[in-house]
Amino acid sequence: MKRYKSISDILVGVVGYGMGRRHLDLVKKAGMTPRAVAEIDSKRLESAKADFPDIETYGSVAGMLKQSDVNLVIIATAHNTHEALAMQCLKAGRHVISEKPLALTTAACDRMIAAAKKS
Repeated sequence: MKRYKSISDILVGVVGYGMGRRHLDLVKKAGMTPRAVAEIDSKRLESAKADFPDIETYGSVAGMLKQSDVNLVIIATAHNTHEALAMQCLKAGRHVISEKPLALTTAACDRMIAAAKKS
């Protein structure tokens, strides 16, 4: 696992800007760098840009993973989307934090944990 010289070297992306705003506030307070937001709602993307003027905004997770240098992704979306989004981010080589519940089933949680260990 990569070690970071400074906590500010942790570049954070959020998927979902409802609760995602709170997460970005917390990571900023902790000294990490809010870098990107992926959100399908264009009005929420506008809000993200107003709240964090230097933030990158994307209409899809795929776009964020392809174009951004985020190394930590926080998933703050509907519970039924956590597994697919986490797997997508893990396959792209990113660290992942998921809102609770982690997933809807124990089997889904097991798949996510296995993918995290593998990556």
